[in-house]
Amino acid sequence: MKLYRHMIAICVLMMLTSCSAVKNFNEDSQQKKNATDTEQVAQLEENPLPKDTNYNDQEKATQYHLQGVTYLEKEDYENALEWFEKSFVEDPEYLLAHFHFAKTLGILMEEDYPTWFDRKQDIIEHLKKVVELNPDYVKHIEEDAHFDVIRKEYAYQLLTGLSINNSEDVNKILQRLDWYILGEGIVPVIGGITFHEDQTFTLWYYPTEFWKAYDDTLEKLQYHGHYEVNINNITLQLDEKMLKRSNREDIYNNDTLYEEGMILKGVLDQQGSLMFDILDYPFDSSYPEFSA
Repeated sequence: MKLYRHMIAICVLMMLTSCSAVKNFNEDSQQKKNATDTEQVAQLEENPLPKDTNYNDQEKATQYHLQGVTYLEKEDYENALEWFEKSFVEDPEYLLAHFHFAKTLGILMEEDYPTWFDRKQDIIEHLKKVVELNPDYVKHIEEDAHFDVIRKEYAYQLLTGLSINNSEDVNKILQRLDWYILGEGIVPVIGGITFHEDQTFTLWYYPTEFWKAYDDTLEKLQYHGHYEVNINNITLQLDEKMLKRSNREDIYNNDTLYEEGMILKGVLDQQGSLMFDILDYPFDSSYPEFSA
């Protein structure tokens, strides 16, 4: 079996180095990307991971994967998806089938985001499987540009090895993601917070005037300050007092009353929501895309 998969790997190497898998990349960058794929195939096909004996038709899975690679090189991405899926259904422990399935979804999302954006979770789940099978493969995931479409997802940060039980990791998560106060109805987002590398933050809300005519040309209310992280506990120290924003009613209507304190204490939970003690709504990192 090892010899068989080694021979298959050679075929994959020839195909991947002779064709372009993605449109609109210059020749030099494409050659580098193919070279990376080639190294991955050679290493993993020559030294396959141990297989569960319940899934013993590895030859069929390898053939299905090769068929997917053939469609991938022809830029027939939907057929490539079908064959990569057949491959990992036949052999659920086949790392490359999961990796290339996720990668192909990333390419489709780049080309037609409105059609494919709701498959982000599928990309994440298959990359989780890749990391489960080989934790060292995280570096390939981080280097592959086709996964840029999910890098702003909280779940992606966790699959790369970051943990909310580590202060440094939480700080990275805070800075890498965008944080929103989700709205209701026709306005998907009504405020948010950005964490900067110098340990400062910017907290923003739409002004009350916005809600009278939904005029997004109005200047946003912005509050600045510094923050500290202790494991998954976040403390915000405002530079100045801010208007009372304890609940959504305050956000929509209050422009006279101010919060008494200038310190907000919060927690980042396992689901990826930020909650602060004086606010009764969360900050979430997932933007409500294509909402009505």
